[in-house]
Formats: sequence, C-alpha cells, structure tokens
Amino acid sequence: MSEPRDPAETGVDEPTWLTPDGSTVSIEPVRSASTRRRLVLGGVALVVVIAMGLGVALRGPAPEPPGPTGPSAPAAAAHDRIAVVAPDGTLSIVDRTGAPVRRLPSDATALRFPAFSPDGDFLAAIGATTERSSVIVFDVRLGVVDADAEAPRIVYASPERGVIYLSWAPDGQRIAFLTGGPGTLALRVSPAGGGREDQVVIEGQPLYWDWVDASSLVVHGGGAGASAFVQELGIDAATAIERASFPGIFQAPAVSADGRYLAFVAGRPGVAGTLVIEERDGPARSAVVDLLAASFGWSPVRAELAFIDGGGAAGPSLGPLRVGDAATGETRTLLDAAVAAFFWSPDGASIAALTLEAADGGNIASAVGADAGTVAAIPGIHVRLIVVDPADGTRSFERIVALSDVFEQQLLPFFDQYAKSHRLWSADSRAVVLPLVDAEGGAHLTVIPVDGGPEVDVGPGVLGFWSP
Repeated sequence: MSEPRDPAETGVDEPTWLTPDGSTVSIEPVRSASTRRRLVLGGVALVVVIAMGLGVALRGPAPEPPGPTGPSAPAAAAHDRIAVVAPDGTLSIVDRTGAPVRRLPSDATALRFPAFSPDGDFLAAIGATTERSSVIVFDVRLGVVDADAEAPRIVYASPERGVIYLSWAPDGQRIAFLTGGPGTLALRVSPAGGGREDQVVIEGQPLYWDWVDASSLVVHGGGAGASAFVQELGIDAATAIERASFPGIFQAPAVSADGRYLAFVAGRPGVAGTLVIEERDGPARSAVVDLLAASFGWSPVRAELAFIDGGGAAGPSLGPLRVGDAATGETRTLLDAAVAAFFWSPDGASIAALTLEAADGGNIASAVGADAGTVAAIPGIHVRLIVVDPADGTRSFERIVALSDVFEQQLLPFFDQYAKSHRLWSADSRAVVLPLVDAEGGAHLTVIPVDGGPEVDVGPGVLGFWSP
C-alpha cells in the first residue's frame, strides 16, 4: 500500500487523493467525453485518502457563521439527514429534500468520508491541509445553537501520519481509524470526545477490521503473506484471539449483527481464498470454498452473508451476488452479473448492488481485459444500480448511473469496509443516496427512492452519507 506523500514529492498544489498505485487524483472531478469513465477496482489494501492542498493548519473553528439551527431550522428528523461533501471539500448537512440543516465549519483544506455516530448526534470526518491530517468530530445534534457545540473537536492530528479511514465504535464513545506514514500502517483508537491521546491497537500492512463490540475488533492484517493474521483484539491490546492460522487473500472481515458469527477469508495449500463462516464461540459451522477475491457483508437483521463470488479468478472482485445461510451453509444466487459492490438496507429487506456491463452488450470480461489490478478508464462500461430482494432475487428497481470519480475510485474498490461505517441507505430503507454526474460533468448528490419515485438533487456533492 502506498504511503502518504508530501506535496513537495508529488508536485501537486491542489487538493488530491493518493491512490494505492501511487498516482494522484484531483479532488474536484474533471470530466470530458473521453475521460468520464474511470472505475478502479484493484488493490488489496485500504486506499490512502490523504487530501493535500493549499490551506492553513488546523487551529479550531473557522470564523464562519453557523448554519441554520434551532426553531427556525428545517424540520429534519434526526434519522433523515445527509452529510454532503462538496467538490471543494467543504462539508454540510441537508435533509432528503435538499433543504440545508447546517454548514460545518473547519479550517481543513478538505474534508472527506464523514460518518455519523450510531446515535446520529455527532459526525466524524477526515480532514487535511498541506501541513497535517486529522480526525475531526462535529456536534450535529438538532437544535444545538451553543457556540462551543459548533466548534469541531480535533481528536487526532499529525503532520506525518495521514488518516486513511475511520469508523465509530458501536456505543459511539470511540473512533477507530487507520493511519499511514513512515514504516507501516497503524490501527488507532481515540475517545470521540478527545482529551486523551489516541492509542495504537495494532500495526501491519495492510489492515481491515470490523467492530465485535464496543471494546474489541476483529482485524485482518498483512495480506496473505507470512505475516498475515486474522485476530480478535481488545482495544486495550491486552487480549487477542487468533481466528485463522493461514489467512487468505486480503478482504475485510465481518461480524454478524448479533455477534454470533464471524466471516473472513482463510487459505489452505493451493487455495488463496476460502470464505469461512465461523461461530465465534464454537467450531467452524460452514465454509464457502475456493472463492478468490470475494467481498462479503452480513445482513443487519439475520445470520445471512451476502458475497460476491470471484469465480476463482484473481484480480477485480467482480462476479455473481450470492447469499449464504450461516446456520446451514446453503447458498443462493441473487444476481448472475458482474457485481462490483453491494449494500444491505437497514431493514435487511433489500440489497442495492452496483453492476458493470458492456455498453454494447458484449462480454464484460472481454471489455475489462486481463489486468489483475484494475478496471480503468474504459468508456464502454456502464454502472447499473439494481435493488434486489435477498430472499428470492426479485429486482424491484434498476437504472444506469454515472458516479463521481471520488466515489468510483475511492469507495467502490473498498466498499465492503465502507459499508460497515458509511451509510448509503436512508434509515427507513426507502432510498439510497449517490453522487451522480450530469451531462456537463458536474457531480450532484442525489436521493434515489427505490420504489421508483421522483429523485431529488440535494446539491453539488462528490460523496454523501445518511444518518442512522
């Protein structure tokens, strides 16, 4: 995995992202008819999302007037708000109609990947200037007008170790985040309220994780090499349970909603990707074998695991979408297509999948080519949003979507990790939010009702995530 770079090394003087292959991508999308399609699906490590650009060091709240709050603010329910990242890196909150709820002040040059706390009262985001990278927490409780509450808390800041990814603990008291820099990657945990120094739970490269409960995580680190591991770790680093003596190809582990089951990729001689479904307090219950480059995620309400079957071919995790029952090991196919990503609805009644297809109706594998690392800059590929019933595979909604570069290049390749922490579905499971690109190349965050109702453009945005 690439390490964060200093602007002097890259020669970049505007906000950019650093991708796993070491190239830089402008934060603000640049579009043309020939360059509109770029979908990166390669790499085996979390992307280093270090935004670099002109700006000043973090010094506390920016001297901007707070957005509308209190009795005169729009009546947005606590569970019906969307955090919007604008093309210039500013962050705001709107409701599902696009009405402004609050603009969030920050001295960061750019803010990215905002995630609401489990109760929706706070919002954490990755911030960056040319001088440092940070984790910033905003108080976004409805009706709060106190000036101190408007001031963002900087719970972590470093000029050397850039923040790559963050996620909230289930109880909302802590934030786990990944940093890169000299040496290796580090999984850190910090109190969400700040005031105490963050602690390093474990180091390794690469690292993926999921929360087991408020005080422990399951971590897959080191890829599939000799130093690889799958372990349950206490955040105090005092306890560790090894889950795989021979980890397989690097994928995000996942804990079922009730905490009973754990899914991870293990290996065995000659096979790099065996998807294991294991009872955390018992023997392995079932395994879906020989699934190379499979991505997976649990239903939020049942012990069912959706996964992309890579088909035994190394490279991009594209393939049919299937669901496996943890208790029986039985599987069923939901979508027999080139699925690139999927997201469970909060009620578990739907899955929103993003599939790739050749615009001319040809074979997607031929259109993509044999590159084991990427699916890149191919004008002839469409992305289709499909909403499917996990019970029987019935499709209730589908349409072609053109997505922002930031979403395609930074979120899609690692969707199985982001799906645990960043919500594309509304809390009522009636709509998804996606950054769609218009004919002129502008990215607009769009609420898409999955019943086919009118879509709502909530404003310019390259990323957007819903409150719980």
